[in-house]
Amino acid sequence: LAALAVAVLLPHGLAIAFALTQGLPLGPIVVPIDTWLRRMLGRETLVALSDIVMVGEALDRERFVARLIEGGYARVPIVEDPGTFAVRGHVIDLFVPFYRHPLRIEVDFDRVEAIRLFHAASQRTILPLDEALVHPVRNECYRGGAKADIAARLRGLAAEREVSSRALRSALEAVEHEVHHFGCEAIFPAFEPAPATPPMFLPKDAIVIFHDASEIARRADERLCDEAQRFHKSCDAGALTFSPDRYFTSFESGAAICIERIPIAGAIDHAITANGTEVRVRDHSLAHLAEAL
Repeated sequence: LAALAVAVLLPHGLAIAFALTQGLPLGPIVVPIDTWLRRMLGRETLVALSDIVMVGEALDRERFVARLIEGGYARVPIVEDPGTFAVRGHVIDLFVPFYRHPLRIEVDFDRVEAIRLFHAASQRTILPLDEALVHPVRNECYRGGAKADIAARLRGLAAEREVSSRALRSALEAVEHEVHHFGCEAIFPAFEPAPATPPMFLPKDAIVIFHDASEIARRADERLCDEAQRFHKSCDAGALTFSPDRYFTSFESGAAICIERIPIAGAIDHAITANGTEVRVRDHSLAHLAEAL
């Protein structure tokens, strides 16, 4: 059941998307309009940078660490926050946002000896696991061999607009060294040529409930208008930024995906237009939502 109304933020959004790609059982998912509109890591990239670590199986530590970095994890001395990892001898500590607590993976002679959830403050074991799911934590991922493509897209963008040479040079230096610099979210389209949107991850048997579709559509229009204004101001300032449609999709497009693939609960009482085609969005009140849950 996917209810569209309140907040789910990255990196947790990627955790949920990963769970959906794996067919894992989930309860109700509540998605805010901003997340519904925002483009994110493509399904193919998400799956390619995800992994399942199992006790008793081989694990190439160097390759595993390299994949963590590609997926946006930050290497730290001590793991306390989601999206970080640490390596101490044969132990890899890792905080995957899919879990509420960090993981400790013990490796001996390139084979996984043990996996357990542990408390970050006390370091005490919470629960031993037979396997652990690992997914990327950023939309801006440096996949192997992608640096040249990312740099080419940034140069192409700079050639189209009056971008300050300092902004371009700073971004290219960060890409060259595979650094997730402050504000790199602004150049997300350069990293992901085939982005996804949240509706694309929903299974075919999901039930989608729009609470007050008219209000959602109105707020979505306001959000996109705000982004268009911000884009023009950024262009005037010589910032390295893509057009709003590279970061956001429309509410109508997401609704069209749902109506095409997924049963939508409720009575049809609101019609919108998506790509020139009439799309009927079925609206639900919170009372009906509570009853459904």
